[in-house]
Amino acid sequence: MTARFPLVLVNGYPQEIASTDRVANSGNIARGPNQPGGAGTAVDGDLWYDTGNGLLKIWDGSTWATVSGSGGGSSVVISGTAPSQPTNGDLWYDSTNGHLKVYLASSVQWVPVQNNVFTQNSAPTSGVFEGDIWYAPSTGVFYIYIAGSTNQWVAIYIPSPIAETSQVISTNYTLSSGKNGHSVGPVEISNLIEVTIPQNAVWLIS
Repeated sequence: MTARFPLVLVNGYPQEIASTDRVANSGNIARGPNQPGGAGTAVDGDLWYDTGNGLLKIWDGSTWATVSGSGGGSSVVISGTAPSQPTNGDLWYDSTNGHLKVYLASSVQWVPVQNNVFTQNSAPTSGVFEGDIWYAPSTGVFYIYIAGSTNQWVAIYIPSPIAETSQVISTNYTLSSGKNGHSVGPVEISNLIEVTIPQNAVWLIS
């Protein structure tokens, strides 16, 4: 399965965040022999796999605590329902929705290790956490969930009702393989600039 990362806005358009970046309050995973930044950088629920000692650790707000199962081992509970009597740092793989969660005793809740991304027309109402993304296909709008005193979905990208195209093409452009193109004319191609249309493809100017 292809690894997917949280969606962010770049110049007004949604795209996946770089694997080396992070979204605040969203749960981050680090791997290496040296501990990641602590207070001021890490947030509750961040995970670090200490390759030097072979230990999985969680940031609990003040220190990197070693993760262990409720029985003192390093196992992960796999179940469709949340384990009873969890302790801080316990891991649970929710087999109902395919999410890995960590238990934070400070907030008394199971928190997903990474953001959820929902694709549905109605707003998600359960299993929602800070920083989750929701895309509504019927409207093309992207939302992010803001917790705390807000506790609601906030639109982060609303498609324009009018699709705009450039009147001047000033850089070389190649139409994607297997796709056609459409521009609203007039369109000017700058001197020494090339527009490449693959075989059997069409570029329509109307």
